[in-house]
Amino acid sequence: MLCGPAEREQARRIVTVADHPAVVTLAGLDAVGGPGLSLGLTKACVRRADLLVTTDSGPRHFAHAFDRPVVTLFGPTHVAWTETYHTRAVHLQKKVDCGPCQRRVCPLDHRCMKTLSPAEAFDAAEGLLQGIA
Repeated sequence: MLCGPAEREQARRIVTVADHPAVVTLAGLDAVGGPGLSLGLTKACVRRADLLVTTDSGPRHFAHAFDRPVVTLFGPTHVAWTETYHTRAVHLQKKVDCGPCQRRVCPLDHRCMKTLSPAEAFDAAEGLLQGIA
């Protein structure tokens, strides 16, 4: 699990709930006041990944640069505005009446993200790994 500073506790909880040796987070790297997860380390992790599941963020673009398969969960961002044309990418976005709105802060209820299910992300990831997506 790669995450930003505001997502560290949630990443730790996901690792705990997953309870699998292959599910880890680097969120604790700055627990003693260090610099945290660097951009270079993030790139190295993405480069070594068999697959990346992410939001429309920097690591998604790293996946394209390193030709890694990637499932991107889109919320308020219009897919066409950040399209990478990566042949090993699947974009998941729900059609909602209020979006894509391009807002950084949702004034409603985050329905564009909350209606994306873990099963949809899993199916997309599995399809990419099996070469059928």
